[in-house]
Amino acid sequence: MILSKFKKLSLLAGSALLFMGLSSLPSYADDSAALAQIAQILQSIDKTTQRIEADVIKIMGYVQGLPDFMNELTQMSQSVRATDGANQSGDPSKDDPLVNTFQQPFALAGVTYAADNKTQLATATGLDNSFFSGVKKTDMPQNPASLLYSSLMGNTTKFIQTNGDTSVHDQLLAAALNYVANASGYNITHKSPNGLNPSLPDAANRYGSYYNTVIPAQSFGANVLSQLYAEQVNGNATSKTQDNLIALATGQSWLATIASEDIGKVLRQILMFESQNYVVATQLLETQKKMLTAQVMTNAILIASSQWTEKTMYDDASKRGI
Repeated sequence: MILSKFKKLSLLAGSALLFMGLSSLPSYADDSAALAQIAQILQSIDKTTQRIEADVIKIMGYVQGLPDFMNELTQMSQSVRATDGANQSGDPSKDDPLVNTFQQPFALAGVTYAADNKTQLATATGLDNSFFSGVKKTDMPQNPASLLYSSLMGNTTKFIQTNGDTSVHDQLLAAALNYVANASGYNITHKSPNGLNPSLPDAANRYGSYYNTVIPAQSFGANVLSQLYAEQVNGNATSKTQDNLIALATGQSWLATIASEDIGKVLRQILMFESQNYVVATQLLETQKKMLTAQVMTNAILIASSQWTEKTMYDDASKRGI
């Protein structure tokens, strides 16, 4: 009906245009020239009418598709606002409670993580006690806590000798710092290459290169382990914060929020967790850099340590004339 009315309107508009075109025609002595001019005007009107009609048909197609589009938009809106397990049909048998399905194992993952950490710390303490259990008091190291990794966790109180001048906390920190020096080999001293025999330049150069290689490696190892010492000084705040975030991310209340609240609120909470993922990713990148550096330094020490073997092989080959 709309298209039929449009055709009538187009006919009236065409007639008006034809009338205007005819009124603007000059007087021709020859009627054939006037007829040719009229034919051109009619052709132009017909083409314009056809283009308008095609555009209107296209627009009508879009208009007729609006109900389907609105229906799809409504379904999308309902699915976004729906809680976990709901469906658009209203049939409970078709519910798919995906979040609720994973809620229990996700929550259990956080609980077991915290439990494993406590068990590991308790196991380490038991191993430390077992290690020194058969050692006589006279044979006990002067500061056994500085030999145990547990000192970085603040869990070597048993091996701290109480001192009235120094608190147990300060002694624990001192033991942790000594452990860093021991574990990184930073307390191993080396004779300076200064004052070597100048008549043995090859041997002096070999020792000098070894000296200049092993000390940077010791320094790097101490620097890496000092991060654990810094955490101990700060009361292991980083580890505690990580544990709290894990507990929050796997907690029943958080998972219930995902299953029940509007998607907008959940998305904002997810974005907050995503910002923490950026922090963790940055820490992982720094760890990878340190691992690569440690590997390079290990290779350098192996090369420096093999100089004597290299000299032996070279001398042997030179003597044999190879």
